[in-house]
Amino acid sequence: MIGAVAVATPPLIVDGSPTQSRESIAREQLILAQVDMAQAPGQRFVGTVSTPSGDTTVSIDLQISSAGLGMGTITLDGLDMQYLGVDGESFLRAPEPFWRYVGKLPSDAKTLSEQWAKIPSDLFGLDFTTDLAPSKLALALDPNEETGEPLTIGEPTDVDGLRSLPITSGNYTTYVAIESGSSATEPTPSPASPVPSSPVRPPHSLAPVPPGASTPPSNSSPGPVRPAMFDKDPGAPAPPPLPPPPARSGKITRIEIDHQKSPKRSLGTSDLNTSNLTPEQTRELFGEMERHGRTDLVTSVDSDVAFETQGQVELAPCGPTSCVANATISNTIAGAADNPKSIYATVDFNFTLDGAPVGSCSQQVVMPPNGSSSTSCPVTYSVPRDGRSHTTAVTVRTTARAMFPEHIEQILRIIAANGDALRAVTEAQKIGEWVPTNHGQSKRAAVYQSQISGLPAGVEYEVNGVKFDGYGGGVLLDAKGLGYSTFFELGPDGQYRPQGWYKNSGNYDKLLTEARNQVKAADGRPIEWHIAEEFAANAIRQLFEAEGIRGVTIVFVPPNP
Repeated sequence: MIGAVAVATPPLIVDGSPTQSRESIAREQLILAQVDMAQAPGQRFVGTVSTPSGDTTVSIDLQISSAGLGMGTITLDGLDMQYLGVDGESFLRAPEPFWRYVGKLPSDAKTLSEQWAKIPSDLFGLDFTTDLAPSKLALALDPNEETGEPLTIGEPTDVDGLRSLPITSGNYTTYVAIESGSSATEPTPSPASPVPSSPVRPPHSLAPVPPGASTPPSNSSPGPVRPAMFDKDPGAPAPPPLPPPPARSGKITRIEIDHQKSPKRSLGTSDLNTSNLTPEQTRELFGEMERHGRTDLVTSVDSDVAFETQGQVELAPCGPTSCVANATISNTIAGAADNPKSIYATVDFNFTLDGAPVGSCSQQVVMPPNGSSSTSCPVTYSVPRDGRSHTTAVTVRTTARAMFPEHIEQILRIIAANGDALRAVTEAQKIGEWVPTNHGQSKRAAVYQSQISGLPAGVEYEVNGVKFDGYGGGVLLDAKGLGYSTFFELGPDGQYRPQGWYKNSGNYDKLLTEARNQVKAADGRPIEWHIAEEFAANAIRQLFEAEGIRGVTIVFVPPNP
């Protein structure tokens, strides 16, 4: 659908029938499992994240929506903590020992333990709701697809009661739930590389598939695999292309990540069991997050901002019935903290007269990061007329507020928008199905298709027998990458037209037929063609209008840098 020319290659022949290699079947299963994860409303992750030495392990049990909103439990050295992540920010409700463990002063540790606290998003190494956002994580699971390196396929094993096939690509080992008798699960023994008799633990001990090995089709009976043989007559026509297997959207049951092979080298490994959240579970997650947004996050504090009162707090003017305290507060942000645009703080003044409390007040201040701000607070009292001297004093305590009203409203809008998007996700499960495909397209075209669909390029969305490159937000998507501008020209009359050679090739008519077939299959649903070049987008838009094609919106979207 990107417009590249597909190149057919002769399939392997086993027992006189075409078959796919074990790796191609495994990649197909992995692609469909990636789509299943990316299109699910959310995921539950249960497992561990460890340091390279293995001396520190964090256990997590988190529910994270497809877009990266999440809540759950984090456990470190027996200390259970509540976690919430939204809009790129992370919050923690943790006991006092944890805050002392991460180096906070005892007084600060006690304050932080009394409420939700904003933390650096990567405090535990992973930014959970960003790095584990299912729509993002799903795309990352097959780095070998980009490098061209082969997959490593392990032996099936049980994960939470589901028979699962471990597939290693780069620093990711993904366990995909499989059907009994699937060809990718059949061992392909070789004298040089015998298949182990016991389950293999990825990622470091996976047995590679012997070069050139193949397996019977998934609907064949189990048995020994004969060597791959091609027709002996070199003049005979190539066998017909192998039809794609039925689309089976496997579930990802477990993901192992070797962070030493990734940019996050400060981590060792992550070992996470995964399961899809249902729409109802995801709605409950959003409801719980909204409740926390309206209550707990309003009073949350920032764990990485420290305050200092500059000089002495000035008490002036002061008299027998009132006094005003004036303070200048400066802030210091820890080096690992996120870089906020402004620091929001609550300054609490507590007054005493001869040691006895006589009043207090709180002031809200805004200051630049690593900057300062001044504020004041009045108090009224009555000094006894006994001829003696009396002492008025004040203590000042400043607390960094993680959130301010406008930010709270922004978070609530994000949660609500994700709830609206959930309806589109569930609708997508009703109108069509994801199917594996192989255009034989260029790497550049595949990258652009993935940019538009948000999914691996090896899959398409099929509606009423017609394929689209993707589906999202209630819109059927198609991607047209770089190169289409060469197919059109702009005449002196200001009208676009297909190049003569392009029209004579028949490909222009195929483009129009593709659009008309999609409009018919969509049955009134919106369609967008995303075009990588502005000239091509303008040409296709004008030509569709002239050809009477309605129902396709042309959008110019340049490739990501």
